[in-house]
Amino acid sequence: MIGWVVVAALLVVKVITHAAVLFPMSTQVGIVTHPYLMLHGRVLYLDVLEHRPPLPAFLVALTSQLTGLDVFAAARGLNLGVVLLSLVLIYVLVRRLKGSQLAGVIAVLYYAALESAYLFVIFYFDTIAGLALLVGVLLLIGARWRRLGLLGAGIAFGVALALKPHGALAVAVAVLWLIWDGRTPGRRWIDAAVFLLGAILPTALTVGLYGAAGLLGEFFYWNFTFNALYGGGTVGTITGDGLRRLLLTHVWMLPFLALARRAPNRRQYILVFGVTVAAFVFHIPRFGEIHVAAALPLLAVQAGLVLGPLIRQWPHWRAWHVDHAMLQMLAVGLLAGITLNVATSYLPTPAGPGQIIGMDDVRPVADWLREHAGPDDTLYVIPSTDSTAQIVPLSGRMPPGTWVTWNIWGLAPPFVADRLLAEWEIAPPTWIVRFPDLVDAATPERVRRLLEPVWGRYTLVYETEPLPFYGRAEILHLR
Repeated sequence: MIGWVVVAALLVVKVITHAAVLFPMSTQVGIVTHPYLMLHGRVLYLDVLEHRPPLPAFLVALTSQLTGLDVFAAARGLNLGVVLLSLVLIYVLVRRLKGSQLAGVIAVLYYAALESAYLFVIFYFDTIAGLALLVGVLLLIGARWRRLGLLGAGIAFGVALALKPHGALAVAVAVLWLIWDGRTPGRRWIDAAVFLLGAILPTALTVGLYGAAGLLGEFFYWNFTFNALYGGGTVGTITGDGLRRLLLTHVWMLPFLALARRAPNRRQYILVFGVTVAAFVFHIPRFGEIHVAAALPLLAVQAGLVLGPLIRQWPHWRAWHVDHAMLQMLAVGLLAGITLNVATSYLPTPAGPGQIIGMDDVRPVADWLREHAGPDDTLYVIPSTDSTAQIVPLSGRMPPGTWVTWNIWGLAPPFVADRLLAEWEIAPPTWIVRFPDLVDAATPERVRRLLEPVWGRYTLVYETEPLPFYGRAEILHLR
């Protein structure tokens, strides 16, 4: 029971840290602005142009509609739910792998601590994928009804696949693991087929829904064709500091693999290791710390199973041999480095302590619009980054027609800007919020030329003080 008491205490701590925003968090346009637009009659991929899968936006919109919460509160609530459920299931998985209570406690502490370093974007795709892979692994190794468990595991892995195509590698790892099972050959292939059936269901359901709505072409263009042509953008650069943090977080994987050699449930250990390796591909094509979220729950499981036996020996330190003492001190040094990563992740951003980036930091602009704009006035934000786009739901003002995130990716297909500007010839936005320090870098040169006549139709009516991350915001009104 001690282990569950610790888990329960951590759940309470997490509720407090999220409610009080004790570590920096940020929003993302596809998780907040797009659900807001959907709740106001806009259709994803038809007049809300987005190159990411629809599941998070639908969940936020549905939660907002069912609970009456605004989209920000709905996204925060769902994000907290993912974290809390992950903590519980991490402990359950460690115990299913025959780890001790101490190992389970270390695993949940590891996840809870590193959440501030890697899960700072609220309800992000990789965070949901991390929970899905955790559920899938747990069902693969611990389902009471095997075939039903295999189907459920496939669906869980399929959710990760529906969130990002990168999940295909995790699906492949699980299928190979099932085929590697020591059962009769016929049963192995049946198990793999049941799992694969579950894995394709989430994507098949999504395709079916958009097909029934007559939007299959739009769905395939923005989720597949667009990403193949433009979605990669600039390949991310792995900095020295980023690589150091990544290595410190993943350092337990190789000792875990060595531990698997002597574990009585070696196959289960191999599954955990293989799916964690598969989650590395979530870093492609742009390396970023947020993508660690896809592997973090399983990394925490491995950390607990490796560190548990070591820490259990601490009361007996006088009896340590030299080689054992060296191993213990090495683990302590690694934990100290990880603790430093966690501590620095709690430092306030330039937006200030307790501020959610993409919400609180752009609120002054939204508040001004709420006070001065008419209820039927329309709005566009240029550029509309993952953060500045949230001025739309914060101000309660809708775009006049098509919405696309105004950046180098959203505007990459030439027809997008042509469509927007053609619409604006007939129904231009009443207000434009322009960030002059950001607009050139976020706007392709061709579109900058097309914008020149647009600026001539607007008058600058208000200018904010420089905002952290964005600089001055200029609020323009249609003449």
